Amino acid sequence: MDFAYEGGQAVGKGGTVTLFVDGQAVGSGRVEKTTPYKFSLSENQDIGTDTGTPVTSDYRAPFTFEGRLEEVVVDLKK
Repeated sequence: MDFAYEGGQAVGKGGTVTLFVDGQAVGSGRVEKTTPYKFSLSENQDIGTDTGTPVTSDYRAPFTFEGRLEEVVVDLKK
């Protein structure tokens, strides 16, 4: 994935995201806004396991996903 930020030094602005598979661009789209602040090192955006703060008291981190993803669909409707 590549993200071409178009906000210069401003925070929270948009840009263009491009998804790559095996080095080839397979799709792209516009992201109108981004998070205007950084996440702490302990609150990251993991894939496959969650090492951050639990969302509820009965949730025990890390919650490792051990299944298989057959499909991922991202539907951006306004």
